[in-house]
Amino acid sequence: MAFRILFTPLPNSHPFYERECPLDQPLKIGRAVAKFKSSQDNLIFDCKVLSRNHALLWEDGGKFYLKDMKSSNGTFVNRQRLSRSGEESGPVEIKAGDELQFGVDVIEVKKVTHSCIIGTFTFISLDHPSATATIAKLETVSSRDLVELSQLLRVMREREQSLATKMANIQDTVTTMESQTDHGFQMLLTEDQLLSRVEVLENQLQLYCESYSGDELRHQLSELLDQKMQYELKSKESLRKVLQEKLEYASRLSEIQRNYDQSEEECEKLRIMFEEAQRGAEHVAGVLKTKENEMAVLQTELSGAQTSLAALKEQTDAEKAQLEEQVAHLTGQESKLTVQVESLQAEVDFSKEQLSATRGKLQGLKASTEKSSLWLFLAERSNISLTCCMSSVSRWCSGLRRKLQYRRTD
Repeated sequence: MAFRILFTPLPNSHPFYERECPLDQPLKIGRAVAKFKSSQDNLIFDCKVLSRNHALLWEDGGKFYLKDMKSSNGTFVNRQRLSRSGEESGPVEIKAGDELQFGVDVIEVKKVTHSCIIGTFTFISLDHPSATATIAKLETVSSRDLVELSQLLRVMREREQSLATKMANIQDTVTTMESQTDHGFQMLLTEDQLLSRVEVLENQLQLYCESYSGDELRHQLSELLDQKMQYELKSKESLRKVLQEKLEYASRLSEIQRNYDQSEEECEKLRIMFEEAQRGAEHVAGVLKTKENEMAVLQTELSGAQTSLAALKEQTDAEKAQLEEQVAHLTGQESKLTVQVESLQAEVDFSKEQLSATRGKLQGLKASTEKSSLWLFLAERSNISLTCCMSSVSRWCSGLRRKLQYRRTD
């Protein structure tokens, strides 16, 4: 079924023209911004107490539902708030004629009041045969007339409240006059008593005049006048002190009023600072959560790196043990080769001794047999052979020493 709605303002609402909107899809109720402008076929209002996404209205199975979309100042159905500030409410069924209020009246620091949106919904079914005629009748009354009527009703209500205030003031005045009349009657009675008292005093004065002389009376009169002057001076001093205290109290009151205004401004600034600090805390909480996630990832990587390090350490220890075994084996081989080198050195020394002895013998034979060329030839040949043998053994020993030195260096 297709429906249209009429949203009619109430007299105590923020002023707006009656809205007529199709309900073929959920309708958003909120404050006008650059992207969404206020018009006659939507529920967007130029009202500061509304949120941008204040509430949502939709139709389901011939029933109509409304829910608050986390607004700051709330949504009310028949003066019942749907949810707390900043919380989304559940869907609430509404009916034609229910009083709907969006937001609350807000008073700024400069005593400027921003009213909320208050009105009633009327639902029209377009599938009903009389729907077109009903819409035509409704269109004959302009929205401007309805707004003027609502404003007139608001003025009449304000006048009614003013008259009620005046009646209350008149009633207070009548009560005051009655009390003053009673007080005046009491004063008349008191005046009669005072006249009788004056008459008695005059009689006493006449008796005093008869009893006392004129000088004494003048003396008492002068004393009474002095007392009167003293009483007047004391009264004036007291009155001056009272007036001075009154001025001091007035100055204190004005100072207290200024302090109160300054406190209100400071409270507003503190509220703004608190909201900014709350937003900053939320930002810091988000950053902290991100850092905690990064720390968890780094801890996972650290545990993996520690596992790899332990495995690498085990491998290094195994290789170290292997190398130690190889060093021990090479040390044994070195000792054996040292022994062999020493034995070869001894043999070389022995061969050198034999060679020197042989050379001595050859020199002796050479001296005795200089004439025998064959003997000389054989001696030279044997001398060359022994020299070659000795040089070969020396080269082999030096090469062996270099190898041993290289292994010790490794």
